[in-house]
Amino acid sequence: MTAIKTPARAATTAMFAVLAVAGCTTGPSQSAESSSGGETTQQSSSQAPATTTQQAQTASAEEPCPYLDIDFMSETVGQQLSTSTVTTITPPPGPGPKCEFTRPNGEIAATVDTLAAADPATAQQTALDFAPGGNPVKAGEGGSVLVKKGEDLTQLAAYQGTLVVFVTINQESSLEATTIAETALAALA
Repeated sequence: MTAIKTPARAATTAMFAVLAVAGCTTGPSQSAESSSGGETTQQSSSQAPATTTQQAQTASAEEPCPYLDIDFMSETVGQQLSTSTVTTITPPPGPGPKCEFTRPNGEIAATVDTLAAADPATAQQTALDFAPGGNPVKAGEGGSVLVKKGEDLTQLAAYQGTLVVFVTINQESSLEATTIAETALAALA
């Protein structure tokens, strides 16, 4: 089973890498004046940094997606689906976990992920960047959808306010991807 990496997961991983590096500095240097001749020397503080960094915790389990029903997904993509896998990251990048819907043969039929952007402009740009060269999509406040001809792949990202939903399906259908995005946005709003 191949996992599809979405911007929400990549952004979270990058954020924690930056935080981990930033948290590895020693305390501020302190100046001390020597008693003989007014000479100044630098001493580093032996105190640990005041802030601690938190490592991202990822957990996956075969369980129902909290915002998309497997029967709805099966009907929407027109494929028999046997399981849904929910992947959570702590702290979460979005209001809902990543949900993968799998066919009985183990192929991932659809992946849906979420991201909470800093502001609506960032949400819009993130949605447009997910499917570069894609067409505008009418889901939420907008986004982009890219149908990859000959690859059995459709990628869509749509946003509503600061919420971004990413949808990837294993077929060439912008209509089905849009229906999934609209349903996810409504459920998470």
